[in-house]
Amino acid sequence: MIRGLIYKKKSAFTLAEVLTTLMIIGVVAVIVMLVFNLLIRQKLISSQAEVTKVKFSTASDKMLSLSGVNGYDGTLSYVKELSKHFHIVKICDNSDVQDCWSSKKVITEMLPQGWDISKTKEPVHFGILPKEGTDFDKTAAFMTADGIPFIVTYDKACDINPNNAPKWSEDKLSSSTACISGIYDVNGSSPPNELNKDVFTFNSANNLGVECAFTMNGACFTKAQKVQKPATMADCLAIMDKDYCKVEESYWVGAMHQCGGREHLPTKTEAEEITKTLYDNLNGKRGDYNAARAASYGITERAPFWTSEMYNKSGNVHAYATYQKSYDWSPRPANSDNLWVICKQ
Repeated sequence: MIRGLIYKKKSAFTLAEVLTTLMIIGVVAVIVMLVFNLLIRQKLISSQAEVTKVKFSTASDKMLSLSGVNGYDGTLSYVKELSKHFHIVKICDNSDVQDCWSSKKVITEMLPQGWDISKTKEPVHFGILPKEGTDFDKTAAFMTADGIPFIVTYDKACDINPNNAPKWSEDKLSSSTACISGIYDVNGSSPPNELNKDVFTFNSANNLGVECAFTMNGACFTKAQKVQKPATMADCLAIMDKDYCKVEESYWVGAMHQCGGREHLPTKTEAEEITKTLYDNLNGKRGDYNAARAASYGITERAPFWTSEMYNKSGNVHAYATYQKSYDWSPRPANSDNLWVICKQ
């Protein structure tokens, strides 16, 4: 009899362990591929945007030298002349800009549900307001041979000397294009159809989907709207001094993002002027609340709205609230979730 035999147990992976490992590797591979594809897509969109501006600028430079860019009676006339130098396959007048655009809506920071592109009929819809020395006409649209749709507005007061050589900016846009402003989409009907992602503004256009509920001192103000979501501490620190970033979720900074920046919130003085217009027979801060006018502004009684100004470094912000017989401002914590926002364009 053999004694003292030592039996050594062999170790091995079980089938479950092997399958689990393979599954994890597969998941990681899918995530890497998705990220990689996204980066490639973003690069392609960026390249297409640059190519579009180069082609548009080159055509505009040629138009400047041959027929000039000044003196057209409107946007449509300008676009028809541009089509002699830019390969345009379709032109749409102001009544049907949608027919030259690839998607029905474009998402913006202010309008996460999307802006109805068919409503893009006036310069104000690009955030362009009337000012001395400019005379922007109603919009027109066109489609290039590359399938790139444009919606544009022409400044009839534009004056560019054809004898001066045009200058190109670092972002590949020529000074000869300064008479025209608008938007273009480098991705067609494919998503995301979102401003600053695959839809871009140029020249005086700086926004999309702007509708003035009212104007004051030459500034356009939108209807009051609920702040969609708060900003994080990191979002706050990216645009504010750390002394003012006191809360993890800031609806005030969220309001800034929703409007497109702090400069697009009304100042404390502007907010007070807006509030005053909601009262008839105003005496001090008391008067007769005009509910119909307030409704046209989107302002609801007892629903305060943010201003651009801090009250103190404890994280409180100036806000205005309207009541049946009076109005007042009060410092509100930046994380208050029951405040509204009026955006200034």
